[in-house]
Amino acid sequence: MHVNYEYLLNRSESFVGSDGRILDYGCGKGGTVEEGLSRNLNIYGVEAFSHGSGTTIKEELQTKGLLDQRVMELQGSTIPFPDRHFDMVISNQVFEHVVNLDEALEEIQRVLKPGGKLLCLFPSKEVIREGHCGILFAHWLPRSKTRYFWLLFCRSLGFGRLKRRRTRRQWARFFNEWLNEHVTYRTIDEIHNKFSNQIGSIEHREQDYVAFRLNSNNFVRLSRLTSIPPISSVTSWMFRKSGGLNMLVSKAIDN
Repeated sequence: MHVNYEYLLNRSESFVGSDGRILDYGCGKGGTVEEGLSRNLNIYGVEAFSHGSGTTIKEELQTKGLLDQRVMELQGSTIPFPDRHFDMVISNQVFEHVVNLDEALEEIQRVLKPGGKLLCLFPSKEVIREGHCGILFAHWLPRSKTRYFWLLFCRSLGFGRLKRRRTRRQWARFFNEWLNEHVTYRTIDEIHNKFSNQIGSIEHREQDYVAFRLNSNNFVRLSRLTSIPPISSVTSWMFRKSGGLNMLVSKAIDN
């Protein structure tokens, strides 16, 4: 299992334990739901199934007995669960793909219990490397000939991801269009405004994520070092630039 999901499950266990209800928002193939169930967590998932492989993913989930039991389909922005149903919502690399973020966050706020928490990992516009194509600054450029030639130049130097099925020019054309159609990058200030207005208070936990990864790879001393101020602040800043945001958003108890 990818370390992101391991982190989210680990922290979910810490926050709500086995009795709390957890929702994986944008759960994809449901791997995190499966793993969470194997740990006796009360976990569910929702997915839009809107991309090209959506039908195949639904069939896989159906075969596993998860579809419509533990993994539900989003109805537009609507999460098909009652109000105040979940103690915790987790999300990995999803919100940069959400066009109407206000509607999505309003729904998450609705299904969270008072005092419930949203723990999410996703990139802001400030990241240096665009993670989907693997090219520096690609998301800072609008869809244009300039971005196309930048993608082509970097691809010609050997950089980039998902390169096997396309020629260099095909790859550059594909990502020049794909980034415009499937990804919406927002500034940190815009993200703060939307999440705080729709859900509640925000706590940045980038250093916690870095420490978790280091500990997972047995770099315990280095993990302790990154936790010491002001090194922890530098660690968080570097992670925001290289990986993105790790935010814990708490719904007010009286909301």
